[in-house]
Amino acid sequence: MKTVKLIILLIFVLFVALAFTFSKTSQQNNAQDKLLNIINEQKSYTQTISKDIFYIYKNKTSDTKNLDITIDNFLKNLKNKEIILQNVNSKKIYSKSEYIIELWQDFFKSVKEFKKLHSIASIYSDIILKDIVRDIYNKNINLVSEFNKLIKIQQLHYDEKLNTYKYLQYIILILLLFFLYYLFIQMKDNLTFMHKFLNNSSKIISNSSIQNLEPINIQTSNTQTIKATNNFNLLVDTINTSVNQSSASLQHSLKSLEILEEHIEQLFDLISQMKNDKNLDNELTKKEDAVIQALEEITSSSHKLSSLKMSLDNLITHSKTN
Repeated sequence: MKTVKLIILLIFVLFVALAFTFSKTSQQNNAQDKLLNIINEQKSYTQTISKDIFYIYKNKTSDTKNLDITIDNFLKNLKNKEIILQNVNSKKIYSKSEYIIELWQDFFKSVKEFKKLHSIASIYSDIILKDIVRDIYNKNINLVSEFNKLIKIQQLHYDEKLNTYKYLQYIILILLLFFLYYLFIQMKDNLTFMHKFLNNSSKIISNSSIQNLEPINIQTSNTQTIKATNNFNLLVDTINTSVNQSSASLQHSLKSLEILEEHIEQLFDLISQMKNDKNLDNELTKKEDAVIQALEEITSSSHKLSSLKMSLDNLITHSKTN
């Protein structure tokens, strides 16, 4: 019973551990989706900024409103970097993120120079703007490349984490199946014993007889079930032995009564012969009546004992034949 209780406790702990791993997997999925969305947004913002600058450079009369909105969105995500990365435990990702921020700062510095010189109309400013636009274009390509590398690193990190939780879940599931199978085997033996015990009990109650009382035979390694089976079978054997001994005692009593009955019959014959002698006392007649009464009582007792012995034999006849 202690082993079964321990197994049930272990199964409960394993279910809790399995639920925990599923929860962690869900958290990893959410963190992965959130981080990839942010990375793709930042990559998209740099590309949009580069396109807007090229468009503004070609169209001098264009305003920088859309460009300013895109820059603000990028900076907002940048401010939330620590919140975004709080569920990501990877030095490579942090290192790559810091490097991208440095590239962005350099990129943003060129963007600010472009905005500053854009409003100045001169041959000198046009030459510088051309170089700045070319520089922004190159830096944008480099940023996009680094964003792609960050996405790859993040995906590898995510796959490693996910595989770890998957292996852990497989181990937990195997242990659960093993312990559930072991518990099933233990409970199966107990249930088999209970079924046979209740079946015998129901027959005894319904028939008001122990005629159907049979030993229980179960092949099991469960010590508790073996002990209960042995106790029940010992009880059955004790009952059968007691009935057999009682039946044997009644048989001896019947034989004694038969012998006594023969002796009384012989005495009765002797008294009948003595009655022919007129010299005998009249008290002999009274003694004859007492002998007749004793013979009747012995005969009646013999019939009762015979009936009782038959009833006892019938109690266990079914068990013996089976």
